[in-house]
Amino acid sequence: MVKLLPLGLVVVLMLGVLVYIRFNRQMPASVKQAVSNATSTSTGTSSLLPSNTSTDDTSRRLRDLEEAVALLTKKVTSITPAPSNSGANYTSSYSDTQIKSLQDTVVNLQKQIDDLKSSSTTTTGSKADIYIPLGSGGSSTAQDWSTLEGYQVSLDPADYPGYKSMQLEVNAKLAQSTGTGYVRLYNVTGGSAVSSSDASTGASTYTLATSGAFTLPAGSKTYQLQLKTSQGFELYIQSARIKVNF
Repeated sequence: MVKLLPLGLVVVLMLGVLVYIRFNRQMPASVKQAVSNATSTSTGTSSLLPSNTSTDDTSRRLRDLEEAVALLTKKVTSITPAPSNSGANYTSSYSDTQIKSLQDTVVNLQKQIDDLKSSSTTTTGSKADIYIPLGSGGSSTAQDWSTLEGYQVSLDPADYPGYKSMQLEVNAKLAQSTGTGYVRLYNVTGGSAVSSSDASTGASTYTLATSGAFTLPAGSKTYQLQLKTSQGFELYIQSARIKVNF
C-alpha cells in the first residue's frame, strides 16, 4: 500500500489538471474577465472602488461596474436551470457551484455600484465653508460693551442659501493674562446683540476665539463688532471674521 501511495497522488493531480483545463475552456472569456475583476471583493478590497478620485474617474468606474453587472447577469440568466416542473429540457456545461459563484459576483458588484453612487452623491452635495472678513486692528479697555470702529459689515442670509449656521472667529489677546476679554456681534439694524455670537479669551498672546453657532434674521442688516474686558486690561483685536457653515 505504501508503494502505491505516490502513484495514487500522481493520478489525483492529473485529474485535477484535466478538470481545470476543461473548466477554463468552457467559460467564456468575457465572464472570466468580469469574474477576475470582481474577485478582490471576497477579500474585502476591490480595484473598482473609488479612492479619492475625480468626478470623471468616479463616473468611469461606475460605468465599468454597471457594464460588468449587466454582462454577468446575462450570463447567469442564460445558464440558470429551468424549473423542475416546467417540463423544459436543460443542459449546461456549468456546475451548480460555478453558477452560484457568478450569482454571488453579481450581488457583490451591485453592492459596489450602490456604495459608489452614495459616495458620489455625498461628495457632489458638499459645499465648502465661507469666511466673511469684518476688519483688522484695534483695542479697547472698556469694561462694558463698546463698538470697535472699522468692524462693520452688511449681511443678508439669503446670499448664502443652504447654510447651516455661522460663527464669529476673532484673533485676540489681553495686555495681561488677568481676567477675560469678550467679543460679540451686534445687529445695528435690529438694535440687539446676535444670540450665541459671544467669543472670549484670557490669553496674553494672540489666540483664535470662536463663538457658538448662530443664525441671522432674514433680510439685509448691518452688523458691528463689540468688545469688553472684565478687569479693564486692554483687549487687542488682530482680526475678526464670520464663518459660514454648510
